[in-house]
Amino acid sequence: PVICSSAGQFRQWLSMAVARSVAAALAPRTNRQYAGAGHIFIMFCMFLEGDSFALPVSDAVLCLYLQWQSLTVDPKNLKTKLSAIRYLHERMGYVWIPPSERFMVHRCMMGLKRLCLTPTKRKLPITPALLMRMRLCPDIDWSTPVMVVIWGAMLIAFFCFLRKDNFTVEKADAFNTRKHLCRGDVVFGRSDMTFTFRHSKTNQFHARVHRTKAVHIPGH
Repeated sequence: PVICSSAGQFRQWLSMAVARSVAAALAPRTNRQYAGAGHIFIMFCMFLEGDSFALPVSDAVLCLYLQWQSLTVDPKNLKTKLSAIRYLHERMGYVWIPPSERFMVHRCMMGLKRLCLTPTKRKLPITPALLMRMRLCPDIDWSTPVMVVIWGAMLIAFFCFLRKDNFTVEKADAFNTRKHLCRGDVVFGRSDMTFTFRHSKTNQFHARVHRTKAVHIPGH
């Protein structure tokens, strides 16, 4: 229970609770990215305009910022920078005009993509033929416990159309039973296996449960 001796303290407590709720709307990593990008943007504007800098940002200054960022940032990632600037404006109560409705900003981004963007080099998809080549590779001992687990994870991911973050973690101490696949989430049937996933990129708040099956094919 919250005990407040005055209306002012109660209002202050509620304001702090609202701030935490607003911050929780975004993932922690996104919050950190937006905070860092917003700080860099403000420092850039203050360096250019000095004490005369004020929000909302003008189209001219925004174009200068994008041009400067393109020196070290891939133009296709400039949208992330703009998202941070939009969040900064809206958080401070300013109206944000989308880049698509800013003629100079929109044209500047199109030009940067044309001048700086490198051709997309897409990764080749995993195919059954590629899996077979990996399985038959003489340099890999698939009989060791570690490689048996890796091979099982690869087959599950391939045949169940999963993302790698459905059953892997970035580091050992980042494992979370609410997010990652556990032994209890795998049920063996007579001719199939059922997998239960409670978290994914599109289901970050555990609003639903996704189940998928891997069915045994006789003779394989």
